[in-house]
Amino acid sequence: AEYEEVDREAREGDTLVLDIILRRKDNNKVLDRSRDLLHLDPQRYEESFIRRFIGVRKGDVITMEGKIEDTEGPLEVIDEYRVLSVRERRVPPIDDNLAQALGYESLEQLREEIRESLFQDLKKSAEQRLEDKIIEEIYQRAPFELPPSLVNHYIELFKNRLFGEKVAIDHLDPNLQESLREWAEHAVKREIILLRVAQEVGLSVSPQEIQEEIQKIAREEKKPPSKVRKEIDLKALEEHLLRRKAMDYLKSTVHTEVIFG
Repeated sequence: AEYEEVDREAREGDTLVLDIILRRKDNNKVLDRSRDLLHLDPQRYEESFIRRFIGVRKGDVITMEGKIEDTEGPLEVIDEYRVLSVRERRVPPIDDNLAQALGYESLEQLREEIRESLFQDLKKSAEQRLEDKIIEEIYQRAPFELPPSLVNHYIELFKNRLFGEKVAIDHLDPNLQESLREWAEHAVKREIILLRVAQEVGLSVSPQEIQEEIQKIAREEKKPPSKVRKEIDLKALEEHLLRRKAMDYLKSTVHTEVIFG
């Protein structure tokens, strides 16, 4: 797809070219300036954030106040988003020419690839829902206290992934803060439950399995395995593989109960 600049108000699905300026609130000093693209897609960003930009035109400015961590403590700042252009997604004709431009022999081959990709996405989504349901069911049957420090760690981790380290938690919409806490609490439940299951069942991760995972990561990132091994936290990788084994064990148990129960 291509993006073409349009002279109208921004709609959901458009892309904005933004000049972003971060200023101190007390003296208006510029702390940072960048140019970036913002896709008006609620599935990629918090909907309340996206709605601030629906209806803007070229030249409009949106400001948001917040806080960032400074060496002297929390610093009140103003984010200024200046709209440089509004771009609309243009979809080219779907034919053999498009398929060949994408590296396929024909449109039919492209369609088959898309069908397979959608099937894998649906399968992955179904597996994720099953895993979430298993964790919540176990927690409901045997609840335990969630370590606040670990919950806060995951909240900060998810916040940084979505909005960056400079955005303070209390700057976010209250509903989004609550969503981050729910995601973090589920992540903590999952981590604790799976490690307990691994311990009780007697699961373990062999050096060969760790090496195979390193080789897989190396292929995906196109790096030498030796470099991946130096960069990766081997203890964290081992725990990740152990949790995955524990989840596979739980899912096989659930599937067995469904079939033979």
